[in-house]
Amino acid sequence: MKKVLQIFTLVCLSLTLTHCSDDDNSGDSPTEAQLTVSVNGVQFEATAIVAALGNDNKYFELDSANGNTSEGLQLRIGDFSEASAPVLEAGMTYNYTGANDTDIFYQNSQSVFGGTNGCQITIASIDLDNNTISGTFSGVVSDGADDQTLANGQFNNIPFTVN
Repeated sequence: MKKVLQIFTLVCLSLTLTHCSDDDNSGDSPTEAQLTVSVNGVQFEATAIVAALGNDNKYFELDSANGNTSEGLQLRIGDFSEASAPVLEAGMTYNYTGANDTDIFYQNSQSVFGGTNGCQITIASIDLDNNTISGTFSGVVSDGADDQTLANGQFNNIPFTVN
């Protein structure tokens, strides 16, 4: 768990340092990339998002951070190395099983919380021509001592790279 905390902290820090703030003049548009979720009833909104699709469309990872609150969130779906893994599809819901195929991590200033049974991620749409993905997620994440409830999570029009 300590190694996960270190890696997750590094990713969130790099996201915060390498991405533009939300004070640019691009305006709000319905096609703007966005990730939001209620964490124990308090709204989290990402200010930086990086996503990638890999293993011939069999693995997706999204890393996000809020530079104002020092919180981070990571979503993982699929298998990053197994050639026989299923291709990720729109309209499918992926559930946490403990087998490293679907997971949600949330980090606040005190701890890193990992997925538990009941965590799920649904891909609403995946556009392989424009490399964008949208969906929903929810569940309870835990650090072994405390739980955080993630509700009404949405990621919309998230651009991704293909690895």
